[in-house]
Amino acid sequence: MSTASLVSPFLIALASFVLALAGPPGFGLIRSPLSPPAPLIKTPPPRTGILPPSHDWRNVNGTSFVTPVRNQLLPQWCGSCWAIAVTSSLSDRLKILRIRGGDIGADVELSPQHLLSCAGSEIGSCEGGDDHLAYEWIASNGIEDATCSPYRAADDQCHSRPDVTRYGQLEKTTCRICHSSGICEPVENPTRYRVEEHGGFQEDKSGSNETAMMQEIFHRGPISCSIFDEVKEFTCYDGKGVIDYPPVTKDVTHVVSVVGFGEEKNGGKYWIARHSGGVYWGDNGFFRIRRGNNTLRIEQFCYWGTVRVEGGEKICTD
Repeated sequence: MSTASLVSPFLIALASFVLALAGPPGFGLIRSPLSPPAPLIKTPPPRTGILPPSHDWRNVNGTSFVTPVRNQLLPQWCGSCWAIAVTSSLSDRLKILRIRGGDIGADVELSPQHLLSCAGSEIGSCEGGDDHLAYEWIASNGIEDATCSPYRAADDQCHSRPDVTRYGQLEKTTCRICHSSGICEPVENPTRYRVEEHGGFQEDKSGSNETAMMQEIFHRGPISCSIFDEVKEFTCYDGKGVIDYPPVTKDVTHVVSVVGFGEEKNGGKYWIARHSGGVYWGDNGFFRIRRGNNTLRIEQFCYWGTVRVEGGEKICTD
């Protein structure tokens, strides 16, 4: 059941109003007034075991398990960081599962546009959104891939298919195909990808989420984390060094996907994360940020999801 179906129309309208009134801080994170979804956990998450000092999903014994960096700012400005961080993290996890299973096929990138178009303004839009609620929505509704629902950086139209239900709900889609006649139409039964489990982190005994985050990333893949990004150390990061900044108490304003962790030669610890500003920002779209002291609040609001494929039908093209 989706978050929207659990609340009254009044609360949904109120949430939409608050999101619109607040405007798009940073790259588009706005915490929704809706109650956060309860974790959906079927098996105990990996939270124990010896961790290596470094782990980078971009290079594990010479193999990259990450999907491409995206740019939320083209073809126009859109505060979609929340949608991109979630879909990038889940796409990486799909790739990890695929390669671990011996499949050498093509990468699948999940569609942030599907979230922008169909999840509803109470969860997010180009004016900002909430990554936590996005995982719950994908668990309830499933999500399409970016080849059938490409990124348009807009709150585009969502098509409801009254003749098709999944898990007792009307299916919503942005997946389409265009024909040589110039006519475009929704794809009848596109492949969907569904979040099976999702959750966040509780502070460990040291008052940080650091260890739990490392365990989740190392064992299962990238996660989404919120940061306060309105400092030049982040916005003007040139790909060199590790972002370090004094403690901040301001609200988080951006969502990124954390893909690994490491240590400098002097023992300084850091996270490896992916921004959504294209490969011409930072270190080909990635950055390193100090680990263990909640720099820019990166260890405070982090979420994860596991993902599976839900079969669809292949299409004919002309």
